[in-house]
Amino acid sequence: TKTLQKKDFKQIFVFILTLINFILPIFTCLLWFKPIIERLDENYLLQLQIISVVSCIFLRICLFKPYVQTYLDTAFDRVKTLYDQQQLTTTKITNLSYQRNVTSIFLYLGVVTSQYILPAFIELIICFFFKIFSY
Repeated sequence: TKTLQKKDFKQIFVFILTLINFILPIFTCLLWFKPIIERLDENYLLQLQIISVVSCIFLRICLFKPYVQTYLDTAFDRVKTLYDQQQLTTTKITNLSYQRNVTSIFLYLGVVTSQYILPAFIELIICFFFKIFSY
């Protein structure tokens, strides 16, 4: 039961971090709106913007493994769907159709990884350019 409690705690912790990972970029974007930032000191604001962007990227990198694992689990779901479909109908599903379904998941993994990581690094580069050219 202790391993079950640890697993539940880990799942809850990853879920909370995922929610924070979803909300933090919105907060980061709000740090560039004029009406919100007019009241803040310029140096403090710049530091807050950079810390926000770096923490957003750090959190995204920390959650990369669970994100990719969730995507890879869709291969199992597809195979299970094919198996259930085979049980309901009298048609036989060949090994080739299983391979195609699983292979399509793994071939698209590079695109999924790029869509998850690259926006964060682009945001970091833009933030550093903003810092360099703001002085």
